[in-house]
Amino acid sequence: MVRFNKITLVFAFLFLFTGMAGAEKMRIMPVSEIKTGMRGYGLSVFKGVEIEKFDIEVVSVMRNKEPKLDAILIRCFGPVVEHANIIAGMSGSPIFIDDKLIGALAFGWGFSMDPIAGVTPVENMIDDADRPLETAFDFNSKIYYADSVLKPVQTPMFVSGFSPDSMKILQDAFAGYGIVPMQAAGTSNSNDPELQNISLEPGSAIGFQLIRGDMEATAVGTVTYVDGNKVVAFGHPFFNGGEISLPMTTAYVHTVLANNNMSFKIASAVKDVGASQQDRNTCITGIMGNKARMFPVTVKMSVPASEFKREYRMEVVDHPSLTVSLVYSVAASVFESVDKSMTKSVINYGYKINLKNHEKPLVLNGSYTLYAGTDLDPRALLGTLNALNRNPFAQVEIESIEMDFTVKHTDTPVMVIKDAWLSQNEIVAGQKAKIKVVFKPEREDNEITEEFEFDVPDYLKKDDKIFIAVSNGQMAAPETAPATNVNEFLDNLNKYYMSTEIVLDANLPGKNVLRMKGSNLPDLPNTVLALWQPNTENEFTFDQKRIRLTRKTGYLVAGSKQLVLKVKQGREQ
Repeated sequence: MVRFNKITLVFAFLFLFTGMAGAEKMRIMPVSEIKTGMRGYGLSVFKGVEIEKFDIEVVSVMRNKEPKLDAILIRCFGPVVEHANIIAGMSGSPIFIDDKLIGALAFGWGFSMDPIAGVTPVENMIDDADRPLETAFDFNSKIYYADSVLKPVQTPMFVSGFSPDSMKILQDAFAGYGIVPMQAAGTSNSNDPELQNISLEPGSAIGFQLIRGDMEATAVGTVTYVDGNKVVAFGHPFFNGGEISLPMTTAYVHTVLANNNMSFKIASAVKDVGASQQDRNTCITGIMGNKARMFPVTVKMSVPASEFKREYRMEVVDHPSLTVSLVYSVAASVFESVDKSMTKSVINYGYKINLKNHEKPLVLNGSYTLYAGTDLDPRALLGTLNALNRNPFAQVEIESIEMDFTVKHTDTPVMVIKDAWLSQNEIVAGQKAKIKVVFKPEREDNEITEEFEFDVPDYLKKDDKIFIAVSNGQMAAPETAPATNVNEFLDNLNKYYMSTEIVLDANLPGKNVLRMKGSNLPDLPNTVLALWQPNTENEFTFDQKRIRLTRKTGYLVAGSKQLVLKVKQGREQ
């Protein structure tokens, strides 16, 4: 049991909560009984793990702040809140009148000169906490509040092991939710029995971890009430994510930092005691003793020239709306640890995404150039993770992610596509088309020429046009047929070209390729194509036929060129 500032507070808790089997047995005061001028108290942690009492007075009751949701306005009193005002991290602080719980401190105004806060009524919190589980919402549907609006007290998310640039990634990802990433110490590993033996109770600091290990990210708020093994906190949504499984921890508050905009607690996670369950409009709930769904992420970084070699191990929360940004921030932070002062380098990367109930992992390998001061190129990683989340067939659960980066401070040649031309701009159907592509090594005067050729189909007609594109492999989409199940979808994700490959596409007129059931059927007669009518039930599409030529090189290819070849004489001539 943690210590309180006043002995009477201990007896109040014994009276209120000992032996309670459910939230309905708590002594609560409904919002209908609350009047202006009533006095009471709130509970929160401002230093260490000690729950402290602060006085409150009801200013007013705001009806229908949101549909079917009132808000109780209170003024707070006490040395901490009178100096620092309403504090980020106080969200969920239980508020009592006549030793009856009225709700959780949850709302405030930015730049307010007075410690006035909004309280979420406890009836609404109980209703939300007792509703059946719901699936998560779209994390991209963000909510932005004006400064003049009563908005949720900010939730500080304390991170450790992250670079300044990766902090910006987290800040952008959580902008609009009142979640503010801040750099702080990681999990407290103190052997102090007072820290290791604390439990979650009304007024306790509580943490929800999104990343843990060599890097950490923990959002901190306050417990409102405990109902058996269920913990209810915050008084407002974390990010309104529905069903969500995050490690739930006790927390240690290092100090309170006063700020003119919004003061905040500086805190760290202490001990894993359960897992979150639901992220609701009026609260976040967790179950003590449960284990959160997380997966391991390993990042290896090496720079042979400087004998730099490190490995980072983390666990990241498994949630369709959070995982992509969190994994990217981890990779970017490791990437920032490398000296990028060299004029030019080459990054060789490898991503391996292991999936539960799927033997074949997703494997992505590639290279790209890195100039002094540039950042990690996230396209391959983010594109694949986003595709996994949005696949239309079945939820795919990540088992682990392995990332491997090698930075080479060498003069590995980078060839820019400088020019391309046809041996003739007009051609007879059935003849051979020839293309020359000129590559110029960066910062060198010499040039390299590659030649390509293909047979122009003899069925083309006069004035038909062939559109030709030359690019590096990463700019060319692989030729895949529409997937009809999750396995075909995953197979398609594993198909890609390297940036060291040259890809030439000659796009022919008309749509005469039938893509169906994971296969491509080119060159079908018109009489057969006429029998197929695309619709949403027949899992097939028509596509433009192309002639694709690929060539592997020993250098990185950059740039692209487009050409048009006109048919001057077709088969009818």
